[in-house]
Amino acid sequence: MQGYCGVATVDAEHQVIVDAQAHGTGSEQALLLPAVRAAQAHMSEDTVITADAGYHSESNLKALAEMGVNAVIADNQRRQRDPRLAGQGKHRMGTDPLHDKTRKPSKTVLFGPEDFRHDALRRCCTCPAGHTAQGGHEAQQRGY
Repeated sequence: MQGYCGVATVDAEHQVIVDAQAHGTGSEQALLLPAVRAAQAHMSEDTVITADAGYHSESNLKALAEMGVNAVIADNQRRQRDPRLAGQGKHRMGTDPLHDKTRKPSKTVLFGPEDFRHDALRRCCTCPAGHTAQGGHEAQQRGY
């Protein structure tokens, strides 16, 4: 559901989840410290916490420093500073197909008389989809 966030704290060396939480918020910043506190029992002095830019904030950095926790957290401007990503803007030119919810126009399919089968004995026509229409009259419209 939009607006909820799940956070898993993982021991990278052993590939084990040491804590998991679900929160009724879409913002990750406030979730870093509770996850770190929940994992502290599994941490050693060599432990380094890593997190993506969604967890970066001045208050988180300050609190981690006060707790004596080594952490590497990407900041929101890292991509703009990294020369290897200088051309990334070209990928944002078009709409994101995963988030573009506009309806695509459907192509109209037109059928002509040659696409229908006429059965004169049963006085019916069968369309290309296999549906039968019965009738006993002829009609003309605009000369057709």
